[in-house]
Formats: sequence, C-alpha cells, structure tokens
Amino acid sequence: MQLRGIEEKKIECARKFFKQVNHKIDPQHVKYDVVDSYGRLMEIVGNKTLYFHEEIKADSR
Repeated sequence: MQLRGIEEKKIECARKFFKQVNHKIDPQHVKYDVVDSYGRLMEIVGNKTLYFHEEIKADSR
C-alpha cells in the first residue's frame, strides 16, 4: 500500500510516542505499538486474550 507523506509522518510520530510510553510502564502487562493492518491487530489481540484466559484458568485451580 502506498501512503502519502503525511500518513508516513503520523506513523513515525506514533512509533516514537509509543516507544516513550513503553519505557514508563511494565512491559509484562501492557505493550503499545503500531500495527500495519487490522489482521495483524487481531493476531496480537487474539494471542494476548488467549494467554490471559489461560492464566485465569491456571489461577483458579
């Protein structure tokens, strides 16, 4: 996909912002980043949700 210069700058700014945020929080709990597609977002969210549910099941035993 071809992005215009303004979109590229927005993405660059978002990456810098999220990098700073990640330095201030515990990466074990939350990680901020930029994804390049909705599909990639769903991969990440789906994996994290699955991991979270597995932790809850393990804790409830």
